[in-house]
Amino acid sequence: GLRLHAEQGHQLAAEQQQQHNARLELEDNLMIAASLLAEDISKSTAVLGCESQQLILQQTKIIYYNLGEDQQASAHVYPLEGKILYRREHTQQSRQPMANFISDLVVTYLDKNGEKTTEADRVCAVEFVLEGYWRERVFQQRQIVRLEGVDYL
Repeated sequence: GLRLHAEQGHQLAAEQQQQHNARLELEDNLMIAASLLAEDISKSTAVLGCESQQLILQQTKIIYYNLGEDQQASAHVYPLEGKILYRREHTQQSRQPMANFISDLVVTYLDKNGEKTTEADRVCAVEFVLEGYWRERVFQQRQIVRLEGVDYL
């Protein structure tokens, strides 16, 4: 029975490795999504609208960010769920997937004093929270990014 025991141990180790990889994959996706969002926000001069589940940024082009269903959910290597963060420029026909396994995107808009606002023309900074789940645990990326060329705090 020793060999069987070793095989079970090996299987467990492989499972743990996959879980560890899944967690790293999730954290990677959250970090990638956060840095892309932050970079785009910092290059934007204004927001168009103040929606909590979608971000519309004004640069020389207009950029839309939102979450969409993952059509490939069953094809993933990792046991992770969630949606895809999409980015689309107004000149593009199709939206580009930026990150996987994002369960939530919450956007808050701040005026020059750091107070929440729902008036687009008063927005000076954008706070976003990206969340993902792995084995009942929530992983989060949260950032406040100032728009380009505005006074903030």
